[in-house]
Amino acid sequence: GCAGQRCMAAAVLLVVGEQPKLLERVCEKAKGLKKGQDPGCVGPVIDKAAMERIRGHIDRAEKDGAEVLVDGRSWSAEKGYWVGPTVLKFPAEIKSHPAYSEEIFGPVLCVRTVKDFEEAL
Repeated sequence: GCAGQRCMAAAVLLVVGEQPKLLERVCEKAKGLKKGQDPGCVGPVIDKAAMERIRGHIDRAEKDGAEVLVDGRSWSAEKGYWVGPTVLKFPAEIKSHPAYSEEIFGPVLCVRTVKDFEEAL
């Protein structure tokens, strides 16, 4: 059950081995998304607190060693509560991080490379 809302977003992408072509395509798609409330657009987040919380997750991930492949923080400069699509690639040595173990409730995709299926589990 749910209270009228259900999150269906994929927040973490596990890739087995280096997959540069896949990441390139994911980043192209993320960069191609537009701001707005029309179908196919990325809408605003609910309020200023949500925007700041999402930006905080991105800032912390970057500070902790994640590479920001697509940076949606610049959307926050616009009027309203916007965070654009963001793709974060974590180095293999970061096995756990709040950005991919907690729900961000924003347009952020965390990418982690694993060596095999067993590590992914």
